[in-house]
This record gives sequence, structure tokens and C-alpha cells, in this order.
Amino acid sequence: MMPGTASSRKSPLLISESIRREMLAHAQGSKNCEVCGILAGRANTAIEIYKARNTDPSAVSYELDSRQQLTIMKDISAKTLEVLAVYHSHPSGRACPSEKDRAVAALQRELAGWDIAHVIIGLAGPEPEIKAYRLDEENSFAEIPLA
Repeated sequence: MMPGTASSRKSPLLISESIRREMLAHAQGSKNCEVCGILAGRANTAIEIYKARNTDPSAVSYELDSRQQLTIMKDISAKTLEVLAVYHSHPSGRACPSEKDRAVAALQRELAGWDIAHVIIGLAGPEPEIKAYRLDEENSFAEIPLA
């Protein structure tokens, strides 16, 4: 199914507590490198979490393993779900997008047609934080509500 649509741009992204815990555990399990993955579901409600390997193991960058991404996309299609979000962590930063995050999201939109949310898990503060963003028409990130 086609990832994200313009009509869902400002809608809240619904992520269950169990999926939030899985994302957070994934991020906290790799404090020196960013982790990444994909959230899939229907009608802005995340149903599945797909943890992916970061092929650019860095504290400030991530790249989804391309072979794993193909496997994930096949599974999402087989389950008639859609890609709702890409998530990644900022091991030593807040849950705010970097310029590189914005550039990657713009490229995903341009090349793959992905108009999806980008969930960031920030581990720098006293408590971990999870926030979601979506590109607006000017390719700037706007925060979207999580529910």
C-alpha cells in the first residue's frame, strides 16, 4: 500500500504503549549508535513495529539496511498495511529533527513518494522522549501529535 497520504498530514499518529516500549527498549539497547525502524498500520494507527539494522552505525546518523527494508516492505504489503512512520533514536540528543533528518525525509518523499511521519526517540534528557514530525509543503518539519 502507498505510504502516507496528504490527508493524514496533520492527524495524530496513534502508537500503543506496547509499541512505544518496544521502540524505547530498542533505542536504549544501543546508547552509542542511532537505531531505526518502521511503523506500519492503518488509518494512522501503528499496528506493527519493524526494527531494522542501521548500516551507518553512528551516534548522529542512520541508514536502514536495504535488504531488510525490502523484506519489511513485502511483509507490510502481505498484511495489507501501510508504512506510517520511520523511527530512529538520538542517543545523545533530544527528540528534535536535525538538518540531516529533514534532508533524508525530503529525499524519501521525492524518490519514494513517502509522505510519512518521522518518529524520534531522544535519550539526552533526564527522561527519554518520543516525538513525531511530518514534512510540510515547504519541506520543513512540523510536529504532529502522538496519541
